[in-house]
Amino acid sequence: MVAWRGLLAHPHLLTAAPPRMCSSEPPHPRRVPISELRRELHRRGVDTSTLFEREEFMRLLARSAPIAPPPPPEPPLERMHVQEVMEELERRGVEYDVLAPSSQLARLLAAARAAAATAAPRPPAAPRSPPPPTPTPGRARRPPPRAPAPPPSRAAASPSANATALQPAAAVADGFAGLVGAVAETLASTALVVSDLAVGALNSSRQGEWRDAPKEWIAKGPLRRVRPPPKAVLLVFCICALRYGLTRSILIGAAAKLSLDIATEFAHRLQARRRDRQPDSALEA
Repeated sequence: MVAWRGLLAHPHLLTAAPPRMCSSEPPHPRRVPISELRRELHRRGVDTSTLFEREEFMRLLARSAPIAPPPPPEPPLERMHVQEVMEELERRGVEYDVLAPSSQLARLLAAARAAAATAAPRPPAAPRSPPPPTPTPGRARRPPPRAPAPPPSRAAASPSANATALQPAAAVADGFAGLVGAVAETLASTALVVSDLAVGALNSSRQGEWRDAPKEWIAKGPLRRVRPPPKAVLLVFCICALRYGLTRSILIGAAAKLSLDIATEFAHRLQARRRDRQPDSALEA
């Protein structure tokens, strides 16, 4: 066994011609069992799962380099002499003081060993053998396409049903047409009242004829005394509630009320200014 290991450590001897051997010489490579060759290649990191012939083992053994034996383990620092520590420091190229105590030299050597172990390259990983070829599965048969189902036939609606469905819609449309006309008339009358008040106040203040101004143009009280018909207001509120909702309808009504109040307040201020200017004009006359 030892002779075979020595022969496998030198692969160039495997391809040489077989010399005449004595009983003390190592056996010829042809006589080395395949199990020993496989074990040696496995130790060198070569995959031999797909090899079966001796020539292939010999070829791979000649190509693969033998793995260097691992270095001897370093002795522990506690058992080393001071002279041995100094020699190893010199061998590693570490500067040290000869007069330093042994504990300091031991720490320097431990640091040098740790740095060398960190910087040492990692051994290369063993090459992996290619995976065996997988058989290609046969193509799965696709089921034949099914014919599309015919769309469900829709029965034509009868004319009597169509007429019955259209009757409520026509009635609702007629009712809304009447409501729209009434609302438009109410809004127009309200706008005319507001415009008459504003125009009359402006004309009376500009022309200086306060007493000759029409009675209906002068707003004698707040807006709450000049109201549109209550039925029309209620109708407008109901239509707005149906169309825009209760909250929006309330906001629209509040906005309209504020607009009328602002217009009336503006007219009152114009009247007050005109009333203040009347005594001055009378004194000048």
